[in-house]
Amino acid sequence: ISYFEQCRDWELRQLIEYGYRQSFKVGDIIFKEGAPGSSFYIVLSGSVEVYLEKLDQKVVANRGVGEFFGEMSLLLDAPRSASIRATEETLLFVVERSNLQPILQRHRELADHISEEISERTASLEDLGIQVGKHEIGSNPIVWIRQRIAKLFEL
Repeated sequence: ISYFEQCRDWELRQLIEYGYRQSFKVGDIIFKEGAPGSSFYIVLSGSVEVYLEKLDQKVVANRGVGEFFGEMSLLLDAPRSASIRATEETLLFVVERSNLQPILQRHRELADHISEEISERTASLEDLGIQVGKHEIGSNPIVWIRQRIAKLFEL
């Protein structure tokens, strides 16, 4: 995962040590749009689909092995912007906010990198009419995202 390329092996081991694996069957809902979120997920096996209930369950993305989701809610302390459903037997690695904080505090440049990627995903959702977080549409979302991450993770 590109977010963590800058981390040392021992830091990744620490993150893995505190994270956990969770299994889902075909059709299982991992989380629903609008729910609070304090974790993000990495797909270890299987796949999931990202869909918007606001748009009659329109599928807007699929995530497979090595991809991740749920980070926007975790990092911005915003409600889930979409729903996620397993499309096959799926094993996820779950990372909670408290496990990510020490790494972000040691690697502030990681928070900047994450901000840029979240900004891109946010822009894609806003193109569909879905606002993530409470920044004003048309304002500079990357600045708002950086400020939000800094505040939440005490950076």
